[in-house]
Amino acid sequence: MKINYKIITISIFLFALFILAHNTYITAITYEDAYTKSIDNNSDEVVNVVSSFFGISSPKVEENNNEEILKNLKEEADNALYYFLILLALSFLSYFVLKALYFVIYLHLVSLLCLIYGVFTPIFLIFVHKDLGFTKITLEFESNNIISSIDKLFLQNNYFVGGIILLFSIIFPLLKTIILLISVNGKFQTLSNFLTYIGKWSMSDVFVLAIFLVYLSPSPSSPIHTELEVGFYLFFSYVVLSIFASSIQKNISRTS
Repeated sequence: MKINYKIITISIFLFALFILAHNTYITAITYEDAYTKSIDNNSDEVVNVVSSFFGISSPKVEENNNEEILKNLKEEADNALYYFLILLALSFLSYFVLKALYFVIYLHLVSLLCLIYGVFTPIFLIFVHKDLGFTKITLEFESNNIISSIDKLFLQNNYFVGGIILLFSIIFPLLKTIILLISVNGKFQTLSNFLTYIGKWSMSDVFVLAIFLVYLSPSPSSPIHTELEVGFYLFFSYVVLSIFASSIQKNISRTS
């Protein structure tokens, strides 16, 4: 029985990237949960600060310890993303080992992995700060991923924007990647014709990212602070990989 080393190579990289992507998701969710719990303690912090200001003793809140925990969790999430991106970059060396067809299949599968985790992993955090003059505290905190953002827009009756993000960040990318994957061997002429049509919408993913960036840009004087999270970079990885894979697949179709 002949061993297909190309499939083994793809499988190894895919499995390793899946483990790292899942670890990135878990650490991001852990950081999100820890920050949510820390906000619940802010009422005690306000009481402690006001009491100290008036010279009244009160139980001491372990603020520094809490900040250190949040900082460590944030670093863990960032490091998990870095490891994923490093392995993803190194896997591109397989281009010189695999046939172009196998490499395109690999890119489509990885882009699908990035898309799935990208829509469920937090993409940005929103903080509402209050400056008390002698200290600044966080009054509210909200974490959003693409799925929760769409749900929030629908609940606010903003169906147009929610529909656009749903269409161009989930439905269309998923449909496009699956069709490209099915038609990678040059068969299914109907699908190939359909790909020619939807190719006009190939930059829709970038359009969605632009919407999010505008949405994430409060004025400098605003008490609202936003922070990009690892889910944004996972989704951005999908956009880059999808464009790259589509370009290579198009070249393969022309030369075949």
